Amino acid sequence: IMGSNILEVSAALVNEKVKFECSAAGRDPVIVDYVPPVGGGEGFTSLELLLASLASCIGTTVKVLTENRLKKKVENLRVTAKGRRRETHPTYLEKIDIYIEITCAGLSMEEAGRMIHYGRENICPVINMLGSNVCVEITHSVKEPQVVKA
Repeated sequence: IMGSNILEVSAALVNEKVKFECSAAGRDPVIVDYVPPVGGGEGFTSLELLLASLASCIGTTVKVLTENRLKKKVENLRVTAKGRRRETHPTYLEKIDIYIEITCAGLSMEEAGRMIHYGRENICPVINMLGSNVCVEITHSVKEPQVVKA
């Protein structure tokens, strides 16, 4: 498969357990491992990377939508994603809670909610790939930037 819309990542085993060095497009590698005793706990787990992908994807979506559609500058944005794993194998994530904290002058909770909803439904590919297989709940808060007095 070739083309500009193709993403390629390699995962190379680097120890006698299950520690992998993952790389893409010449960027710095990311270490992926599993918890002992199967792994050594020396890197992100695969599910942690999925949560990181989800958090950064919805964060990017909300920032771009807020700045482009609402013309409001996002000063800071933090996304926390917590996943609950099933207790039996396969231990996939059955529920994910996402909390988005946006620092943006003049942004209302309602406006932020609209951008999050639109981004979730129409843009963020990671949420869309999860589809209805995983319950994803998103909550948010909005803060005004701190004014620095001279």
